[in-house]
Amino acid sequence: MPFDEMLNQVRELLQSKGRGAYRALKRRFDLDDEYLEDLKSELIKAERVAVDEDGEVLVWTGSSAKEEPENRKTGEPARKDTPASDSKLRTPNPELSAAERRQLTVMFCDLVGSTALSAQLDPEELRNVVRSYQETRGAVIRRYEGHIAQHLGDGLLVYFGYPTAHEDDAQRAVRAGLEIIGAMRGQVTGDGEQERRPPLQVRIGIHTGLVVIGEIGSSEKREMLALGETPNIAARIQGHVSPDEVMISAATYRLVEGLFACEDRGQPELKGVTTPLTLHRVVRESEAQSRFDVAVQAGLTPLVGREEEFALLRRRWEQAPEGEGQVVLLSGEAGIGKSRLVQELKDQIAQNSAVRIEFRCSPYHQNSAFYPLIEHVQQVLCFVPSDTPHAKVQKLEQTLARYHFPQSDTVPLLAALLSLPHPDTVSPLTLTPQQQKRKTLDVLLHWLFEEAECAPVYTVWEDLHWADPSTLEFLALCLDQVPTARMLMLLTFRPEFTPTWASRSHVSHLVLSRLGRKQTSAIVEQLTSGKALPTEVMQQIVSKTDGVPLFVEELRSVYLVRGEVQRAHELGEQLLSLAESVQDPGFLLEARIALGNTSFLRGDFAFAHRQFKHALELYDPQHHRSHAFVYGLDPRVFGLARMGQILWLRGYPDQALQKAHDVLALAREIAHSFSSAIAELHVGHIHLYRREPRAVQQQAKAAITLCAEHKFANFLGQMMIIQGWAFAEQGFHAEGIAQIRQGLAACQATGARLFRPMYLTFMTEACWKAAQIAEGLSAVTEALAAGDKTGERFWGAELYRLKGELTLQKGARDWRLKTSSSSPQAPSLKPLAPSGAEQEAEECFLKAIEIAQRQQAKSLELRETVSLARLWQRQDKQKEDHQMLSEIYNWFTEGFDTKDLQEAKALIDELS
Repeated sequence: MPFDEMLNQVRELLQSKGRGAYRALKRRFDLDDEYLEDLKSELIKAERVAVDEDGEVLVWTGSSAKEEPENRKTGEPARKDTPASDSKLRTPNPELSAAERRQLTVMFCDLVGSTALSAQLDPEELRNVVRSYQETRGAVIRRYEGHIAQHLGDGLLVYFGYPTAHEDDAQRAVRAGLEIIGAMRGQVTGDGEQERRPPLQVRIGIHTGLVVIGEIGSSEKREMLALGETPNIAARIQGHVSPDEVMISAATYRLVEGLFACEDRGQPELKGVTTPLTLHRVVRESEAQSRFDVAVQAGLTPLVGREEEFALLRRRWEQAPEGEGQVVLLSGEAGIGKSRLVQELKDQIAQNSAVRIEFRCSPYHQNSAFYPLIEHVQQVLCFVPSDTPHAKVQKLEQTLARYHFPQSDTVPLLAALLSLPHPDTVSPLTLTPQQQKRKTLDVLLHWLFEEAECAPVYTVWEDLHWADPSTLEFLALCLDQVPTARMLMLLTFRPEFTPTWASRSHVSHLVLSRLGRKQTSAIVEQLTSGKALPTEVMQQIVSKTDGVPLFVEELRSVYLVRGEVQRAHELGEQLLSLAESVQDPGFLLEARIALGNTSFLRGDFAFAHRQFKHALELYDPQHHRSHAFVYGLDPRVFGLARMGQILWLRGYPDQALQKAHDVLALAREIAHSFSSAIAELHVGHIHLYRREPRAVQQQAKAAITLCAEHKFANFLGQMMIIQGWAFAEQGFHAEGIAQIRQGLAACQATGARLFRPMYLTFMTEACWKAAQIAEGLSAVTEALAAGDKTGERFWGAELYRLKGELTLQKGARDWRLKTSSSSPQAPSLKPLAPSGAEQEAEECFLKAIEIAQRQQAKSLELRETVSLARLWQRQDKQKEDHQMLSEIYNWFTEGFDTKDLQEAKALIDELS
């Protein structure tokens, strides 16, 4: 067939299908390698209507067959200037056209020195350079399933986690960033004169967080864009990066920790970002290839609930050394424990003289022929990045010299497989592509099975659901030879993969099911090192994880470190990523509740508000009302209760009170004891924040009865504390302080540390009212230490305010004693305290205001400002304190009948 006719047929095929594998094209049109290379050169370089993908596939980038007639009608040329990566990835998903919240990892990638480059090159050359740059980065992003959202000049905005969420989107983004830099380092700038100009350089910034994603723009041009602080932070990070660096935020780092070697770059000031962010420069990939590898390095807990499955693996392994080779197909869903079983058998076999060989398929290289085999061979040959191609060939020759199987063409075949130059010492291969592949398969097969002649071999092939076709072809050949070899071959995969091999007597199929409640409880007990969790917490973990070991460990960690807020927050983010990857509404609901709660404890009230708001939007009574009985707690009750507290903190006292009414009504409707206790406790807090002691006392009385009846020991202690606060607030100081002490002791007896800094603050306030200065300052010191240890920050502003009030009270008392004045009165501040005490108190008040402002906690900011204004009033600073107090008071739009706002208004009137 003439070349032009062949070219037209290939072009039409690609136009209709969009892409075609080179192997399929060769078969369909009976092409040899030279003919195929000519076709590629014409379509990719001359016409620029296609691009190469991983050396395996030809991807069409020109107009479709349907578009060309329209182009001819209108006289418009076909579009040929859009890189393949963009044309594929920028296609909106109709199912996601409505705005939705989700977690994304966002990458900003920018070309360095583009202005200088444009001055060096003529426009045509520059266009070629930019196209090459776009195609290179687009191919990498496509392989990691990123979504190119926007071209920003020579920069690029990329989403990982949209339109499809993966369990490892943060990893995909970081790996893509490193690979883009590696690819650009070897890129020639336009004219082939590499030495005349340096290679292209890029800057890459990455951040992970929540966004709202939806269509933005006019009817002429609409784009799917993610809105929120996450893209903005990623852009700011990218602006802080040096050439050829990948910089990630702490949020992304926590999701990839252990998988990459990173440098801590501190907390540089990022324009427009008010909260300090720790940045990390990614240096390289680590030796760990998965989260499981990281867990292995940290130490695994004993295997639970897989005794029968492991016994089968042991029996199959015991047959292998006798020459009765075995194959076990191990299948199960993600997180079910496949890798854990593989590791357990590996650890036991390590005590023998067996050979262990591991192959891992990758989700990023499903179209790369022989990827797991090539990775394994490179590890065996001890290749390092500094090796030259010639040095790698020498290592290959030296290694093969120790084996019996090599033939005259073995070295050149493996050199070709590893993309190395042909060895100088042997003649060139004269094989067709099909012949070369067959002989390469034979070489690899002989190499693997020669190992089994020397010693028993335990070989593992993990994640076959990501295997490329060539690897599966090799495995099929292996399975035929295993029965007579001293080998156990263990193949793992997820349920979506269906083996095509015929049933054989030496092949066993093992399916991992979810764990039972007893087994799940046993895992939690091991993870807690025997530390008993509250019964209600254990019930939630067992039920929410539904027998998936990975979720058991993650969710248990969230609960276990409930007194270690920062770590709990990191685990909450991981839990949300897992939930995003499986897109299960129930898991998403619970993950957002967990993340919102840790954000609340850290004092990030705006972020916490968004999490709870989205969780409540996800809540469907028909599907999620059962959570109260299955999981032990109704998520809507908890979400409404926490939202009420957040609304008060953010300056909406009336809305907070309405949430209190709503949550009590919902708890009565559900009639679930644990959820009712949660509702009563949190409503009591809302009344306490509003400084309504009688309402607190009434709420506490009912809740204490409920908690005592159902033996909710921790909640009982907490309700005693807020009841004690109510007593002290109404003037019964001794009774109140005694009740708070009793409640603190009851909580501590359960092992719970959550909220202790806040509850110690209630003790501090009661002592201040009772003029028990020493005990009040002792409670302050303990609360500060507890907050520093656990990371609980949400009540920190009040802690510093009360420390300031106690400091003034102590100063006044000492001054009176020094001047032989009357006995201490509480909480009078007249006569004035000594200037040293006033200065220390002022610093405390300013610190309290600064914390409240940073947290956007308007109600606390008002309260702390009143304390400072009173001090300044007595120091004749009426002008300053009137202005400051008026500004914060005038911010409010509701709650003017609450005590805080009434006191602030009265003080403003005094200062006028």
